[in-house]
Amino acid sequence: MKTTLMSLAIVAVLLSGCDLMMSSTPSRGVDAWIVTSANDQAVRDAIIRQSTMYPYHFINNSAELNWLGASDLAALVDHFHLYPGRLSIRRGSAPQPLYKARAAEVLDVLRAAGIDVDRITVVDLPAGGDGMPSEGVIVILEQSAPESDTDSDTDTSYTDADTDA
Repeated sequence: MKTTLMSLAIVAVLLSGCDLMMSSTPSRGVDAWIVTSANDQAVRDAIIRQSTMYPYHFINNSAELNWLGASDLAALVDHFHLYPGRLSIRRGSAPQPLYKARAAEVLDVLRAAGIDVDRITVVDLPAGGDGMPSEGVIVILEQSAPESDTDSDTDTSYTDADTDA
């Protein structure tokens, strides 16, 4: 009888412990926060990687940053505090005076944030760099093209001799 009572007491303690463990698991809100935080960091990393301000970052026909431009530039400010780099400000179809005003606005924001703008190279290039000359692409394509036994590029016929059956 003493063993049975002791066993029941142990089972009761274990079950109450399981209940405590179940109630201490993260709530749905914490799970959502974890996913959102990871997504936010991925977005910030992408903004930093491209380091490019586009015309859609500004109020239409204005040098004033819109909410997206201010948000993206804030991510770049955090990065440029630690590291020098290149910042592309795309002109798009903006007239030269408007483009210069937009570039000045971005640099003013960087200066106001305490960034030494001499460490930043401002360019008007596509995100990720100026790409590769087409001659380089042609060489790569030629090197990666499969070798052919025929002179015809359109020969797609096969015979039994072509297989290893």
